[in-house]
Amino acid sequence: MHRVQVFFTVDTETSIGGAFAHPGLKPVGSRERIFGKFSGGTYGIPLMMQIAEKHALRLTFFVETMHHLYFGHEAVQRVIEFILDRGHDAQLHLHPNYRHFASGSLASPLFSDFLHDYDAHEQFDMLCQGVEIFERSGAPRPRAFRAGCYGAGPLTLEALKRAGFWIDSSYNASYIGKTCFLPNLGINDVWRHGSGVYLLPVTNFWERSLGTTRLRPLDINGSGFEEIRASLRAAHENGVHSVVIVLHSFSFIKPYDVQYRKIRLRGPVVRRFEKLCEYVARNGDKFRVRCMGDLSRDELEMMSRQARHVYPSVPFVCSMPRVVEQLWDRYR
Repeated sequence: MHRVQVFFTVDTETSIGGAFAHPGLKPVGSRERIFGKFSGGTYGIPLMMQIAEKHALRLTFFVETMHHLYFGHEAVQRVIEFILDRGHDAQLHLHPNYRHFASGSLASPLFSDFLHDYDAHEQFDMLCQGVEIFERSGAPRPRAFRAGCYGAGPLTLEALKRAGFWIDSSYNASYIGKTCFLPNLGINDVWRHGSGVYLLPVTNFWERSLGTTRLRPLDINGSGFEEIRASLRAAHENGVHSVVIVLHSFSFIKPYDVQYRKIRLRGPVVRRFEKLCEYVARNGDKFRVRCMGDLSRDELEMMSRQARHVYPSVPFVCSMPRVVEQLWDRYR
């Protein structure tokens, strides 16, 4: 019986916190942006884990490591250890703009945040630095990667192969030609690049609402439960092998300023994730939640050979509840 492999992926990262624009400000660390600690609770990755674990589901956390240049190695290690101690999956994520803090000057923007802006040697070097941080933290060597802002390019895939990675999850059809400069391949399922690296793209769907038609990624903040459920159903009906859903470590919280001085919980997004976890767990005959770090090369090859690159079309009736929630959230 065909089951869709569902990957809940969490980009796990700190924030520059407006420091480049205003030198008097400082980056915002893992307390606020990763663990989401405020008002006596933790509403970042601990809450995501709590919800997933209630349904015996595991999450893949793409852990950004270049923030060690400002916060130090121990800050990154604490995050990786927390993820692994809870039995979840830790893979690599990079935001190269943290190289500013190694340059000794914030007077001008010296380093792009898009990996594709660097040559092959620099990309390889940054990947190796990330791997080294994982290994120093006592973690398994990462197999999967996602570029910050989805900012990968063709050289990234070659660098990933050279650095020993099997999987890249930077391809996001909604971002092609914007921040992501991978070729426009029209893929929405597992795809094998000529380098030997397997692409697990962020799943996209066609949104048809308010007189517009556009691709939209399955991001827990930007897609409603009904939209994600419709995309999952379409994936199963069309024989798609993988669905990749995106969260961020700060998806459940709304800051009112770049320094996170005032924060509130995004209740509708939390409930959206709760409903989604309950739905896939209840429909285990159709969906199987996996971690990217658990995939073997043989599985990836099989999935790529049998891939179905379908962009489902989601009707406006599924998008309307999300539009209302976003309007309510924006003006609170």
